[in-house]
Amino acid sequence: MFQTLAKLEPEALIAFARERITGFKVPMSIGFIDVLPHNPSGKILAENLRDT
Repeated sequence: MFQTLAKLEPEALIAFARERITGFKVPMSIGFIDVLPHNPSGKILAENLRDT
């Protein structure tokens, strides 16, 4: 699974979304990160995720 994900490109994902969803829902940009920011209880910190 991770090998196929490693080959994804942001432009390809945006093109895929453009074919399948309404225009205003298509992301303007896509970024990949290695690790999601978590708090001590293990929840994902969405506000920190937006900054990356």
